[in-house]
Amino acid sequence: MANRSFLFVCYYYFYSAHSLRVGFITQAIRAGKAEWSVKEHSGHASWETFNQYVEEAGTFQDNPAKDIGL
Repeated sequence: MANRSFLFVCYYYFYSAHSLRVGFITQAIRAGKAEWSVKEHSGHASWETFNQYVEEAGTFQDNPAKDIGL
């Protein structure tokens, strides 16, 4: 039953497998998990492709607008 519920949520909110994969990578990297471990879990064969997601994960981490009320 849990799998059907998960699939319903993904379908209802239009989450693709790719969106979920990117979300996992982003949150794991932001939480400080080891890149090699995240890469292994996500199934990426290439460091080149994986590193694109890692760069995106840090995009808003040190946002200058964050602390000035914008």
